[in-house]
Amino acid sequence: MTLVTNLEITMDQFLEESGFRSPSAIKRVKAALTCSGYAIPRQLLLTSKRDLEDIDGISDTSAKILFKQLIRLKGGNLLSADKIRQEYNYLETNIHHLNQELSNGYMMPSTEAAGIRSGSVIELVGPPAIGKSKFCQSLALQMMKFKKDGGWNKQVIYFTSSYEPILPNIVAMNEYHQLNGSQIDKNLIGCYASSLDELYANLKSIPDPSKVGLIIIDNLSEIIANNYSSSHQIMGYAADHYSSRGYRDQVLHDIFNLLKQQGHYFGTVSIAVNRLERDHESRFMGSENYIPKLEYSIRYHCHIAFHMSKANMNEYREMEGRYRDLPDRRKLDREHLGHPIRITCMKSNLHSKFRVFGLVTKYGVLGAPEYVVMLSGNGKKQTNSSTQIIKREKDIKQKNTTN
Repeated sequence: MTLVTNLEITMDQFLEESGFRSPSAIKRVKAALTCSGYAIPRQLLLTSKRDLEDIDGISDTSAKILFKQLIRLKGGNLLSADKIRQEYNYLETNIHHLNQELSNGYMMPSTEAAGIRSGSVIELVGPPAIGKSKFCQSLALQMMKFKKDGGWNKQVIYFTSSYEPILPNIVAMNEYHQLNGSQIDKNLIGCYASSLDELYANLKSIPDPSKVGLIIIDNLSEIIANNYSSSHQIMGYAADHYSSRGYRDQVLHDIFNLLKQQGHYFGTVSIAVNRLERDHESRFMGSENYIPKLEYSIRYHCHIAFHMSKANMNEYREMEGRYRDLPDRRKLDREHLGHPIRITCMKSNLHSKFRVFGLVTKYGVLGAPEYVVMLSGNGKKQTNSSTQIIKREKDIKQKNTTN
């Protein structure tokens, strides 16, 4: 979904229509905006009045004039409800049943594998090494595909909290997705973020927000912990915890507000990864639970929250019963073919709570039908794989009804 459509104007046209009294004022404001990295009007859409006032060389009066023009621009380009419904885009997740569950919530025909709707802000939470990064990276590859192949052919901005490069993993997964190397080079933007302030500054400095289809923050809890070590503590908060928490929460609020605006105006999908850690106290009491690294959840800011966890033996047997071509669980572990997971929808305004199953492989997170098609294609995604999967699902459903 893209609400603002008529933004192909230059900065000169935008400033001339803003109502500045003299050409010298326009020239001065343009120079200040250019020095601050604002080259096109689209970038200004995501700025607040406070952001405009903080720009060097722009007075409070000039900021007020710019902000009024932005309000007029936003209000003059809103589409009617029927056109908004038509302009939603949906990003497939490589998990057929997840696409189906999401399409049911969006009131779409269940036969269509809808996927994640444009403009969504998603929290992805789970324990370490469960497959959160692979899920995000497989979505990144899906986003960079051409539209005829089910993608959006848009840029992906991948923020990471570690110095480990993401390109080798993307290239390994591309054996399955089969993107052209030039597509990855052109559309994948990797960025290291060591703090919330750095993350917020990078988000504000995106050159052209309309070209960005997916923003991934992997992972947000680590970025926060780099600044505020007390965020790790479950009991016994440090003395400076309460003094720093207010500023941290304000920056976090600004980040998610920016992500929501990006989705609202340009249809960008945003995913924030929130890692869980072992609760050592429960370990001594005979059980081992996982708890959020943050003392509160970022779920409040998101439209949808997914929780990833390991699937148990009974759940995998259920998958085996439905898909006979799946390898035995012991073979999966022995030959390192992947591990089964459960994805639970913990929060959504449009969907009831649901759970789906998938497998974490070297090609990303795949659903059981996608995994079977991948095995039949010797590790490569076939061009008509979506059609095959939908046909296979119909056959299984018809067979179960007959029995």
